[in-house]
Amino acid sequence: MSPKTYSFRTADDPKPVAMLDYLLKYYGVRLTYASQPLLEIKQRRNNIYLPPEVCIMVGLPPQIRNDKRAMLDIRKKIF
Repeated sequence: MSPKTYSFRTADDPKPVAMLDYLLKYYGVRLTYASQPLLEIKQRRNNIYLPPEVCIMVGLPPQIRNDKRAMLDIRKKIF
């Protein structure tokens, strides 16, 4: 899925809107890479999809960085 192809319904409009159009209309954000794959954030009830270019990377806590199994799992999911 990409911002160009992923669509969803909002409370304001019953018809589906593409993420690309939604970000431009509601936040004034024009994505540079409209075909980039979306990041999936897994939650219990609904998953959230975000374009990587609007996300901010944060560091990992030392206890995770020092855990070789955790780092291996993270690398497998990213790459």
